[in-house]
Amino acid sequence: MPLAFRPYVSESGQTDSESKGSSGSLPRVAALASSSKPQVYTYRYFPPGEGWFPSPMIPIVLRGPGDLFMGYALADSGADSTAIPLAEAAVLGIDLERDCRREVGGSANGAGEQFVFNGTLEAQVEDVQFRVTATFMDTPVILLGQEDFFRRFHVAFDHREQAVTIRPF
Repeated sequence: MPLAFRPYVSESGQTDSESKGSSGSLPRVAALASSSKPQVYTYRYFPPGEGWFPSPMIPIVLRGPGDLFMGYALADSGADSTAIPLAEAAVLGIDLERDCRREVGGSANGAGEQFVFNGTLEAQVEDVQFRVTATFMDTPVILLGQEDFFRRFHVAFDHREQAVTIRPF
């Protein structure tokens, strides 16, 4: 059964700890910071294990009709829109057959079945809240794409330092 929070493990084996807020707004993830300054996030291994390399992971909160997802998403400049792993639909309270339209779409891995959510999800990165058009597909991690994420944030990748810097526009 998927968890509402998916911790990611650093190269040293440490996991992140985060908590839900009690106000009516989206809870703040502990790593989320004020949007007034650029924020730098060290690349993370996802999932930890052989064959994976450090990736530009950003702390995110997603609110669906049923529950919250709190964890990390990959800043993917090659993704057109936000893609979410199929298993997270249930966490967010979304029934793929009832609440989504089925499509065949393309990704870096080729053509495959996708479920486009008929509504929108609320997302929070740093102090910025925005709506996400969610596509559920066979992907191991949430992919933040051009349409939802990159239109709201200046993103700079520094592969030498293994860090990503983001700043809201």
